[in-house]
Amino acid sequence: MIAEQAGGPTEQYHGFFGQVERGWDGMVSVAAGAIMLFGLFLPWLGLLVVVGAVGYGIVRLVSSRRG
Repeated sequence: MIAEQAGGPTEQYHGFFGQVERGWDGMVSVAAGAIMLFGLFLPWLGLLVVVGAVGYGIVRLVSSRRG
């Protein structure tokens, strides 16, 4: 059954409600891509938070010794 669908015709949108459906499908696709991108950057965001916290601690330590 999957082999039949692989080479089949693409989905066609007809009329006003077809275009509404096309817009909805596009919006869902963008949202899914955004969620995947967030998942891709999440480990890097955690690393950035740790590096920022260490940097903030160093700056506070240095500035407290000067003043």
